[in-house]
Amino acid sequence: MKKMIFSILSIIIVFAFFGCKKIPTQYSDYEELHIENWDEVETVMTDGLFLVYYYSPFCPDCKSIQEEMAKLIYYRDNQYTIYLMISMDIDHQGTPPIELRGVPALFIYNDREFIEMKLGPAQVLDFMNSH
Repeated sequence: MKKMIFSILSIIIVFAFFGCKKIPTQYSDYEELHIENWDEVETVMTDGLFLVYYYSPFCPDCKSIQEEMAKLIYYRDNQYTIYLMISMDIDHQGTPPIELRGVPALFIYNDREFIEMKLGPAQVLDFMNSH
């Protein structure tokens, strides 16, 4: 009887430990979604709603929405494709589809056509929460 209880508890612990996926809370949790420059956008772009989130790790506004953005990306349920780009060396990152006026910025494409840019934490989060 003790062996059976121990076996059941072991199985429960294994499922609890490995079955629970940690919800991302930082931009770095999405390493596979990071792109280096604007030329890469053309190679990863998909049909439908496609987003490029441009941010800086040193930007207070970007940091202030980091946890919420990470969760929104996690829960997107494949409703859209999103990639992240770090603002590091603007001169070597190529040319964005519209003049970049700051970070955080969300570049919105639909069916491979640039539609608009959302600028600042309020606009970025408003858009993300509505999609």
